[in-house]
Amino acid sequence: MSRHEPLSAKSTEDLVASRLQALDDEKGTKETVQVEWRGAPKSLPVISMPLSLLYYNPDTHRIRAQRDFDAAGNAAITADPWGTDAQQYLDYLLSAAPNDPSKVDPAFEKLRDDLASYGQKDAGIITPSGILINGNSRCAALREGNATQMRVAVLPADWSWPDVTAVELELQMRKDYRRDYSFVNTLLALDEAIADVGSETAMKAFRMQKTTFNRSVWILQTMRDLVDRSASSGGSSLNLRDFENDQGKLEELYRTYSATAKSDPAAADLLRESRLVGLLLDKSKTDMRLVTDRFLTDYLDKSLVGTQFDMHPAEQGTAIPGLGRGLPSEPAGLQRAKKLVDAIAKLKTDLASDDHETQVKAQSQFSVIDKAVESALDAAGKSARLRKTQQAAIDKINDAADTLEQAVLEVGDAKSKHALDESALDEAVTNLRRSLSMFAGSVSRLATLPKSSADWLSALRAIKDD
Repeated sequence: MSRHEPLSAKSTEDLVASRLQALDDEKGTKETVQVEWRGAPKSLPVISMPLSLLYYNPDTHRIRAQRDFDAAGNAAITADPWGTDAQQYLDYLLSAAPNDPSKVDPAFEKLRDDLASYGQKDAGIITPSGILINGNSRCAALREGNATQMRVAVLPADWSWPDVTAVELELQMRKDYRRDYSFVNTLLALDEAIADVGSETAMKAFRMQKTTFNRSVWILQTMRDLVDRSASSGGSSLNLRDFENDQGKLEELYRTYSATAKSDPAAADLLRESRLVGLLLDKSKTDMRLVTDRFLTDYLDKSLVGTQFDMHPAEQGTAIPGLGRGLPSEPAGLQRAKKLVDAIAKLKTDLASDDHETQVKAQSQFSVIDKAVESALDAAGKSARLRKTQQAAIDKINDAADTLEQAVLEVGDAKSKHALDESALDEAVTNLRRSLSMFAGSVSRLATLPKSSADWLSALRAIKDD
């Protein structure tokens, strides 16, 4: 957290104080912003301030995962967060797309255009020294639109940095907030809150149910694990922002993993690693649903034969360099899956390398593994469609049996209440006899039926309508 304040803090505080005093002298209704302040609601007075005197908050959670996009910019923030270089870099990040900071975020462009067309609807919030607590993006958008003033509410004079964090997060969690934090930055904000105030308080502050909280913590840990496993010998690695577009996939992975872990923890671990392969290769949610704990052994192992990623059998070692030894206490399939995830994660790091030779080599290997996984997914898809076709008829028969059992209860209930329409029942029974005869004719042609079932179906076929 940036504990010191800008050099211009005193002059800004004087201007803020004079404008607050002028506001007190005015008659009529005054604009305020209500926030949660140290456990109780508080109304903050709103004034207009020159944009030139406002500072972006270097610790805002909005751009937490993107700060290291540019090493020089990040270093400037660390060295002097209120300096020109740092503030210009923050201005850049506030308009950048969370998943790719080299591009402008469409949500920022929409905000900028809205402010230009309709003006500022909601006031930002600043410290008395001009540091923006809420409204960093709006400030950047107003500046891009050549505005000169911004309406801001002012924190009490006895503010502290923990107050700043609490107010920022409380406002962000409101449903009507204009521009949400990105997926990764929300997780990082939650993680910081857990470290500051504990899990229970953080969960309450973020208005999360226990299941959503556990899922968020698990997903962030999974992403951090992938970042660690992707580290190359040169120190480069993936970044958390690389997973900005994977929210749906990771949430579905958590649900499937958790459900499987209840009955088979080992299968759940293998499922997780196998699906992380698909995640790193940017496969769709539909494709990833084809990946079960049997995906590696039933499909992918076959596709990897003859490639540098052939890891079967595990006891003979692996042809992938630099992955280390598997843990002997783990099942062989899980060892292979983890090594494959490690290899792909490192390849993704190398794809972003500044060294052309490293990048070209990584692209070649990445294409090999991607082709193998596509082949395995195709085989898994065909098997899934076959199983669905095979099971569809059985499911319908079981549904029919359940319906007949329910009909027995309904007929008994109607008879006991003297409410049975016997004419309608006769018609329904006739339709049932016809359907059963047709069903028997279709199924009895199967040569593999047990004799008891075949005899019973033959008797059904002999039923004739009156």
